[in-house]
Amino acid sequence: MTNFKPYLHVERLENDECEGLLQNDVVYVTAKIDGTNACIWRAADGHICAGSRKRELNRNKDNADFYSWLMTDLDEPSKLCQLAAKHPTWIIYGEWMGLDKFIGSIKTYDQKAQGHMYIFDVFHTETLEYLPDDVWRPVIAAEGLGDYDVELLAVLSHPSYEDVVKVAEENKFLLTHAENKGEGVVCKAPGWKNKYGHTCYGKVVLDEFHQHKRQGKHRPQIAREGIEHDIVEYFVSDAEMAKAKAKVCIDCNADEFDMKSGKMIGMYLNYCWNDLLEEMKLICKKYKNPVIDFAVLNAEVKNQARKYIGLI
Repeated sequence: MTNFKPYLHVERLENDECEGLLQNDVVYVTAKIDGTNACIWRAADGHICAGSRKRELNRNKDNADFYSWLMTDLDEPSKLCQLAAKHPTWIIYGEWMGLDKFIGSIKTYDQKAQGHMYIFDVFHTETLEYLPDDVWRPVIAAEGLGDYDVELLAVLSHPSYEDVVKVAEENKFLLTHAENKGEGVVCKAPGWKNKYGHTCYGKVVLDEFHQHKRQGKHRPQIAREGIEHDIVEYFVSDAEMAKAKAKVCIDCNADEFDMKSGKMIGMYLNYCWNDLLEEMKLICKKYKNPVIDFAVLNAEVKNQARKYIGLI
């Protein structure tokens, strides 16, 4: 039996799950980077294990070559395995950027970022809590992995949403050109739990933020062409659809999205739909428990998704 634990779902900062997050004396704001979720831990039998966002990995069921890379004798994976061995109560989470190519939707990262896992969190399997950044970051630095943590951009006290957006706009982690912007940021408050008693982090995705700003939609609007249309216009953003395409390429081990592949198109449409369903709690709150025709909503999602990849 292993200690595999999927990483928590990072909520949009405006989600009611994040209500009160910014009202803390200490709020860590870290870079959000665009690769694929990865984790590493030591099992009870002493073996080093690895996982993706949803499953444990092995040589036969890898994820973008992360497991194969981790099992090599290269310096970084060796140090990661040593770190996991020294801390058997830790699950170490990071973003795997891909071995020979960037596997997320952002392709403008510094080429030197390829072939690395950037650590962004640690879960303690005995306390059942995520460790504060100021606990785990010095440890990984002492193990020679200080170059491979996701950058802590700011430590703020009671910031506004606009303060967080400003930090996101100035984020240059792993980027090579001044005009390039990162994916966004993640906010954490050490030890904080939301009103539902859950550990919760909040994210700001820059492309999504600017798209909503251009549309005048910082918040969902009253339905005009039908509640289902408005939900999709707000929540199925270009950034979300780009990530869905990237996930399909990872799952299919493909260099690029094949517009002639019915399988890839079908997977992409399903990802867009499932990603929207994960936001249903926020949708119900924002629209005050609306009456939704889910057949119409599904059709609207797929119509939006097809437009984005040029099928309509």
